[in-house]
Amino acid sequence: MVGIGGGAPSDKHDIRLGDVVVGCPMHRLGGVIPYNFGKAIQDQEFEQTGSLNSPPPVLLTALTKLNANHERKGSHIAQSVRIMITKNPRLRGKYQYPGSEHDRLYESSYAYRGGNNKSEIGCDSASLPLLRRSRRELGPDEPMVHYGLIALADRLMEDAIARDRLIKRA
Repeated sequence: MVGIGGGAPSDKHDIRLGDVVVGCPMHRLGGVIPYNFGKAIQDQEFEQTGSLNSPPPVLLTALTKLNANHERKGSHIAQSVRIMITKNPRLRGKYQYPGSEHDRLYESSYAYRGGNNKSEIGCDSASLPLLRRSRRELGPDEPMVHYGLIALADRLMEDAIARDRLIKRA
């Protein structure tokens, strides 16, 4: 499955703008968890039921090799994007890394209360509850590849506290 989504940073995965997340089986789960499929019982927490099946063995073998290759040699994603943009300058606005100044992670308790364009916060960003993150050892535009579980749903997750609960349960 390939798609665009929001990251769910945790102590284990420092997911940032532009990073790649590869779903892989963990803890007897198939790698992709449909987090909104389950049972809602009165006066009880929502109980998630099921996950998608694990990929076939040939894909799991390829995934293991890809992971090992990324650990040893890096992903070369930024280099590939730079080459693509050089050859196709019209793609720059769509695919070029916008810079770390646009990668803002807010405290989970912060609830967005802005207008329609959620990528632009209308108030003074200095007063917002941003989390401080250390600089990465990689280059500033070099994305990391993370391997782990991917949550899937038919709706957008806009509740950071609910997101954090899902991370803890996984």
